[in-house]
Amino acid sequence: MRSLGVCADDFGLSPGIDAGVLELVAARRLSAVACMSRAPAWRADAACLASLDVDMGLHLSFTEPGASDWQMGLQMFIVRALAGLLPQARLRAEIAAQLDAFEDAAGRAPDFVDGHQHVHQLPHVRDALLTELSARYATNRPWLRDTRPPRGRAADAPDARKQRLIAALGAKGLARLAALLGWRQNRDLVGVYGFEGDAATYRERLRGWLAEAGEGTLLMVHPGRGDALIGDGIAAARRWEHEVLASDAFGAMLEERGLEVRRLSRVLA
Repeated sequence: MRSLGVCADDFGLSPGIDAGVLELVAARRLSAVACMSRAPAWRADAACLASLDVDMGLHLSFTEPGASDWQMGLQMFIVRALAGLLPQARLRAEIAAQLDAFEDAAGRAPDFVDGHQHVHQLPHVRDALLTELSARYATNRPWLRDTRPPRGRAADAPDARKQRLIAALGAKGLARLAALLGWRQNRDLVGVYGFEGDAATYRERLRGWLAEAGEGTLLMVHPGRGDALIGDGIAAARRWEHEVLASDAFGAMLEERGLEVRRLSRVLA
């Protein structure tokens, strides 16, 4: 059986998201949970998550209202990162604050680090991140999310363009820096799409992603239960993702492909 990491993003953003994620962890459908340590529901639900057998990671956030001290939209944040206009001292201070909040509530260091809207890989952000991580964690280093798609994916594959754009914002740069400094990463990433469709179309997307997965691939998901999170543009997608991931069909797909959901902290060399 090949090891597949399955990571739910956005834990801590709302009670409904957290409830859905906790259900899937208990059902052994998730092996990792990316946590927003300064988001509204984090402190209330962190201890429950920490009691379960799952990788807990920091979902580094700069662009989500209420999840950091930064008040900047994603587009402007990307532009300023690419132009070198994000102050390193301020970046590192925010990263340190989010790591402090994570450790305080979880009672442990993160097993991995990634970024909300993939900001962790951006130029200058990745430098500040690895500087702070290196200062904190001399041993038991967290693994880092690589956003690149599986090798050999067809250019016209569904949602291929979106993932190419995401990866182009800094995946290779982060991979070079991680390799130079000895930080582990997942093999590749699947699960990127535009959050459109329904449960049936998501099920078919999932089937395609699992067909691409190899040892150490990471499947990114965004499940959740319905709640009153204002402005959550992917609330419907969260519900159908939860439905499909909890289903017998997902278990059958994993078995068919010879995949086992495992914590990548125990897999990656």
